[in-house]
Amino acid sequence: MRSRHPRVDPPPPPPRITGTSGGFVELNFPALQNRVGIVYGIPPPARPDGFFAIDSSFTWGTPRFSEAQIRSYLVIMKHSGLLWNRDRFRWGALHPEANGPFDFNSINHTLYRRVASEMRIQTLDTFHSTPDWLKIQKDQNARNFGNNPYPVHLKQAAEDWVKIVRNFQPTLQALEVWNEPDLPGFGKHFPADQVTSLTKAISHKFREAGMTTQVVGGVFANPWAGTVMQKAYLQNGLLDTSDIISWHTYARTEIVERPVVTWRQFARQENPTRAGIPIWITETGMPWLYRRGMERADITHDIESAAEIAGKAAEYKALGVEKHFAFSFKFYAEPANNKAFGMMDANHTPMRSMAAYAHMAKTLANFDYIGDLAGTNARRSRVFHDPATGTAIAILYYPVTDKKDIARFTFPKNLPLVRITGIDGRVLDAPGTTGGGGGGTAPHDDGIIYLHLSGKPPPSLLKTDTPAMECLEMARDFRRRGEPRKTAPVVFQSILNTTDVVMSRFGYSLRNFSGKQFDFTLQNLSDTTQTVRPVLELPDGMTAAGFGEREHVLPPGGHETLSFRLTIDPSVEPEAFRMVRVVDKAGSALPIAFPVRAWQMQTKTVPALPQTQTTSAIAADRPSPPPPLSRCVACRKRMAGFFFAQPLDNMARRRNGTHH
Repeated sequence: MRSRHPRVDPPPPPPRITGTSGGFVELNFPALQNRVGIVYGIPPPARPDGFFAIDSSFTWGTPRFSEAQIRSYLVIMKHSGLLWNRDRFRWGALHPEANGPFDFNSINHTLYRRVASEMRIQTLDTFHSTPDWLKIQKDQNARNFGNNPYPVHLKQAAEDWVKIVRNFQPTLQALEVWNEPDLPGFGKHFPADQVTSLTKAISHKFREAGMTTQVVGGVFANPWAGTVMQKAYLQNGLLDTSDIISWHTYARTEIVERPVVTWRQFARQENPTRAGIPIWITETGMPWLYRRGMERADITHDIESAAEIAGKAAEYKALGVEKHFAFSFKFYAEPANNKAFGMMDANHTPMRSMAAYAHMAKTLANFDYIGDLAGTNARRSRVFHDPATGTAIAILYYPVTDKKDIARFTFPKNLPLVRITGIDGRVLDAPGTTGGGGGGTAPHDDGIIYLHLSGKPPPSLLKTDTPAMECLEMARDFRRRGEPRKTAPVVFQSILNTTDVVMSRFGYSLRNFSGKQFDFTLQNLSDTTQTVRPVLELPDGMTAAGFGEREHVLPPGGHETLSFRLTIDPSVEPEAFRMVRVVDKAGSALPIAFPVRAWQMQTKTVPALPQTQTTSAIAADRPSPPPPLSRCVACRKRMAGFFFAQPLDNMARRRNGTHH
């Protein structure tokens, strides 16, 4: 009797996972329309490397994670050799009313930090909003302060953060003061002086309270290295009042070196003592193409994302960056922008980027950069050395998007080569990998390979005079000196009337540049009387009236408002932002600097359209406009790869009123 059911072939045997070096497999279930990732690899190091960290944001996001899910992800972190997580606070949810209690249990604030403390995960937290009761847009004198997102009562604001940080110990080890202040969405176009005043206040109150939580300043979406924006932050004392400087990048591996080099060089000109301050890269990833309903990246984009995340980690380790937070551990999609950033998929299984990053965190733990390997066709060839064992690893990188340019990696002969592994740790079966004769080759499929060496390469094959080595030595020198950050009990804060001011991340463009009034407050954060003697410093071509240089005595917690009227000669460097500074000769406050210029309307002549061509015909030929940059996180942040090092003199040539 024949069966009414069709014959079903038995399923294929599961993939055989062999070896101890590590690897990644993806299981495809066509009938279920589902794919899952599996990572297998070497154990985590006995002493994890604090450089390798990840951004998870368990507090925010939908769907909200349960305690079991948070614990599972933190277990994965520890198995991957990652002990630092970046998360986010919502200040208004923590303390919604001026005289009301703190709501530490709002959203997942307490849940995540309790679990992280139990599991000995260290947390870097950030925030980018202020409770309404601490903000002000207008005052009783009808002065307009714009859509200022920052608190104006700095003593109360800083004391809030002392209470918040104390509540979430021991996990909370570092606090970034304001996420991405250089973006319009978070910083509202306000220049450097505003957010650095808040940074100074929090820094002082942490010191006063005896707290060891590190103060992280900057937190830039783009460091704008070498530009007037960096100058403004440095002139406002950012290096002095911070333990660490951080920024973000979504650029490709080959691009990330130059901003670090330029930032360090410019900082050395402005503040040589603090130029080697630790740098943390607290968001960095590579988005992959997303369509609604997708649960994980397609293979092509997954490979690209893995190569760039791992490649940038190797670059930043070579550059002496202290910590690197890959983004994003959790699945995170932006459907409107067709982008996703998750290193885990929507079903909580790893993608190639997670496998690649975990393997690097375990393999390069406690290795030191010693130079670049010569004689290879790789775009990047960083060499790292383990002082404990004497072994070395050369990491070769070439963009997977440029596969057509090379068929295989090549490397020189006479290397003490032990083995070659791929980006996920699997041993590569690559012919001609002995390194003898004319050298060796290895597959380029992953964009990255590891050359495991029994010792350092011969001196003739190791380039040590590199820009990365210079940056690394600056960071090491700063660490050896162990210089603490500076704090002061009085903070200057601008309360500029912005009615006739065009603001940008670079500075204030004054429509009224003949007697424009600048108001700023002297705020005593301490519980003792403080004396200050503010002095105004002006560049050539600027004069000020109404500012009397005298001593001011501030009672405990007291404040006072000072003013001056600024006049700019528009013929002196008309397009350049220049610094107007207030310094305290009594030593009770750090300086405040206002980057200013005279705003001038630029007029351009636009030729008329040809009479033979109709407007509708032109419109028909036009491509669809791109989405606004402000809507797309990937677009906003990947600008860091294109606008990272615009020199000051180039910035000065840009016309007033143009878009930066």
